[in-house]
Amino acid sequence: MPASEREVYEHLLARADSARAVTMIAYAVFAEERKHWIDLFRARAGRAPTQSEIDDWVADLPEVRFKKLLDEAATYFDDAARSYLKTEMDGLRDRILQSQIIRQVRAASGWWRQLAIALMTAILAPLIIGAVIVSALAWGTALPSLVDMSVGLREFVPAVGE
Repeated sequence: MPASEREVYEHLLARADSARAVTMIAYAVFAEERKHWIDLFRARAGRAPTQSEIDDWVADLPEVRFKKLLDEAATYFDDAARSYLKTEMDGLRDRILQSQIIRQVRAASGWWRQLAIALMTAILAPLIIGAVIVSALAWGTALPSLVDMSVGLREFVPAVGE
């Protein structure tokens, strides 16, 4: 356990489960807490604390407080990293999307593709139209017309007035 504020950083750094950047942030959080304690001390005592009083305050801090400092620092670090990465990832996603759009436009506007579509249209359109015309003509010869049907009906139904 640290006995003075000078030993706090080494104590935080000695913890093997935290990264150096997290340790530095934890020390900054500790320094902020020390500042608030000094301000509170001044408000209550009407004077600044001596170095001995500051060291006593540090020595009275429980080990769990140092663990919480590291946890809080890790949260700060995580939030900052996510914020930074979100900006980077958004920019990267925009660039990928834009390059994908450009690639698709280039692929769709290639001269060989346009030539293939024009040839298919030039060949298939007359074939389809011809098939429709042939079907219509075949339909007309295969099925009886209305005139043929009326003539056939006269044989079975006598005319009015006959």
